[in-house]
Amino acid sequence: MAALSLGSIGTALSDMQAENRATMTALAERARSAGDTIAETLRSVGIAAAEPAIGGPFEPALADPASALTESANAVAQQLRRYAAIRDAAAEAPVHRPLVGALRLSSPFGNRTDPFTGGAAFHSGSDFAAATGTNVLAAGAGRVTFAGEKSGYGNMVEIDHGDGIVSRYGHMSAILVGEGDAISTGDAVGRVGSTGRSTGPHLHFEIRRAGAPIDPSAFLKAGRVLQAIL
Repeated sequence: MAALSLGSIGTALSDMQAENRATMTALAERARSAGDTIAETLRSVGIAAAEPAIGGPFEPALADPASALTESANAVAQQLRRYAAIRDAAAEAPVHRPLVGALRLSSPFGNRTDPFTGGAAFHSGSDFAAATGTNVLAAGAGRVTFAGEKSGYGNMVEIDHGDGIVSRYGHMSAILVGEGDAISTGDAVGRVGSTGRSTGPHLHFEIRRAGAPIDPSAFLKAGRVLQAIL
């Protein structure tokens, strides 16, 4: 067996370093791309995901191969931290389904014929038909700011998600949370019913930003996109 020369050993080590850098670069790119997609999806509904805080004085990059390998490893770690932070923001954003399973839309957001008067009226949320007693789930993490009876809504829960965004869950047969409770995404906040101004059992799901109602369908669409990534 021929003896290895120092030159061949050096070449082999250089090749291994290059291969490791390529692998780490590919991993960093995958994390960056996934993070960008999640952040862009959240931005589409006006939610800015917090990026990891980094900084420091500028220093010129070192040129030796070992430093290049360390740089690749640092790039991977940075992108993975960013992805984790953005993923956590997506998991807590109010974009998730408020009922288990497929949502059956019975009345969309916007102008409609009022079911009681027959005249034109504005509908401030989306109605989803479901059986009485079905668990109503928090669409995102936050804190309960209202839990009780409200005119028109019947039994209603409101959750503050921060940044001026709240979600509302109306016409419920039962309320399972209280004002001030901290809520995680998917927590049961009540049960479907037909209390208040309602013609039958369903969930009235509402999103408001700075007090103004906005179409929940955009948030739920963002949630479907994110579900395929997370």
